[in-house]
Amino acid sequence: MRERALRLGLNNDGQHGSRWQAVISISAKIGCSPQTLNNWIKKAEVDSGKCPGVSSEMAERIKALEPENRVLRQADDTLLSFTRAERVTMDVGFYYMANAGGRLLGTVLSGASYEFGGLGLLLGTATLFILLSAVAAGRLQVGG
Repeated sequence: MRERALRLGLNNDGQHGSRWQAVISISAKIGCSPQTLNNWIKKAEVDSGKCPGVSSEMAERIKALEPENRVLRQADDTLLSFTRAERVTMDVGFYYMANAGGRLLGTVLSGASYEFGGLGLLLGTATLFILLSAVAAGRLQVGG
């Protein structure tokens, strides 16, 4: 039903005075609310590139990266816990600078990994960097 409604809504060729009139007419025929059909049409236009917005594919990618973001935030907290009390201002400044650089590098690297090797290379690269981070964190001196 949704595909048929989208076909009718996107291929309206001026049969109605406005888009909203077309949406009302088509939604009555297929048995859905005009707002629902209008939302479907808008999403299809964004996904096809006709209108600006976040495509369904990009929204899925963002959602898939949220767990990685959560892990990075936890790593940030861990790094901050290793700062010494007497050098907090210098350590925090360095921490934020290193954090920003690391996030930029991670974003570029994950994007390139996904583009060049798909999900398999992306996950492999992420696993490698998690292992490297674990080794580096194991060498840190607590309270040193």
